[in-house]
Amino acid sequence: MNAPPAASNPPPPSSINERDIDLMFLIALDGSAAFRAALVKKLSGMAIAEFIGAWLEVHTEEGETDLLLKVLTEAGERLAIVIQVKIDPSFRRRQSERCRSRGKMGRAQGHWDRFLTCLCSPKRYASLCVRVGDWDHVLFLEDAAEELASHDEPFAAFLAAALRQSADEYERDGHIAELKANAFWMRYVDLCQHEFPDLRMTRLRSITSSNGPRLKFLVNMLPTGARLEHRASNGHVDLTLQNRDARALAENLGDALPNDLSIYSARRSAVVRADVPRLVATEPFDAQVEAVRASLEAVRRLAEFGPSSVGEWGTTPS
Repeated sequence: MNAPPAASNPPPPSSINERDIDLMFLIALDGSAAFRAALVKKLSGMAIAEFIGAWLEVHTEEGETDLLLKVLTEAGERLAIVIQVKIDPSFRRRQSERCRSRGKMGRAQGHWDRFLTCLCSPKRYASLCVRVGDWDHVLFLEDAAEELASHDEPFAAFLAAALRQSADEYERDGHIAELKANAFWMRYVDLCQHEFPDLRMTRLRSITSSNGPRLKFLVNMLPTGARLEHRASNGHVDLTLQNRDARALAENLGDALPNDLSIYSARRSAVVRADVPRLVATEPFDAQVEAVRASLEAVRRLAEFGPSSVGEWGTTPS
């Protein structure tokens, strides 16, 4: 009988998604005491006295946790690490808050004494998105791969190569532009909610476009047939009045129309427009923050202008 071929490390898969990485981390956390100890030490500064367990896709009333690691530390406390893996550019706001809520709920229910939240992602991804969340720690895929490669478990080299491949893809496949835009629009929303809460911006569920999502304000609070939007990539704030004639509206408004506003006709609608600085979502947000504020000030001016001109519009509030 021939001897089996010598063991070798097969190449990692050609395409890796977030669930693949979840599974890789579960294997590493459950199967490698050395990797597990290094991770807990890095994130908490504590040594492990006992490994309680690692779980994938933990469902609770507060949503789903990608990965949950639970250990007993040498200090005698039950520590949970709530891990969110992200390599998809459609990063959503409040993910860190939801992870923290799940950690608090588990503590309140007596499942652990202390918890930490951790975003696990490629280094380039985290550098763009971490500012829109409140994470206790950020674990780079590159660092996890380096740590795995330093251990002797049979699966370690394969997992390390797969994690490196996933991180490297961000330099090749065009995700970087989407990530930059995603981070930009999330910071836009945060600024609006904190500095212009009266504008009641419509919630953005998932943001991936560099040209910008349709930024809508005061929905259901404007007169019937009106909508207020910031077309950020075009440099306009538009108050659109459906089924209105632009020329007749301009005549009706007369001197009531401020000099810095214009009226246009678009698809059987009249548009009252304020020109604002054009925003470029793939460029740094901090360099454009004053332009964002100027745009939101224009949104506020049009929001205030609209109701004061109900008579001229010939409409009634909804």
